[in-house]
Amino acid sequence: MRASSTKIKLTKLKEVDENVKEKELDTSKSSTVTYEELISVEEELVLIKERFAQITEEKLKLQRDLVSMTEQYRMVCNSSHNKYFFYVAPLVFMVLYLLISAMIS
Repeated sequence: MRASSTKIKLTKLKEVDENVKEKELDTSKSSTVTYEELISVEEELVLIKERFAQITEEKLKLQRDLVSMTEQYRMVCNSSHNKYFFYVAPLVFMVLYLLISAMIS
């Protein structure tokens, strides 16, 4: 009985060894890259780098536009404050004149 169980264990070990060797061969095949695949990956990398450069340039342009627009907005806000002052100032002077003239007379 012992001899048959050892034979079964040996055959199972051989099967496991063969499976491991097959898997090693499969992984070695998949890990090798052909020249064509390398060239295609390199071309994709070049395209990605070009696209990244374009996006970076676009981002810089948008940042410059944002800065100029914020400056324009601040100028508009400041000018609107000036307009309110020029509308309100004559009214304040008229009210002060009426108060002072009423106090004097």
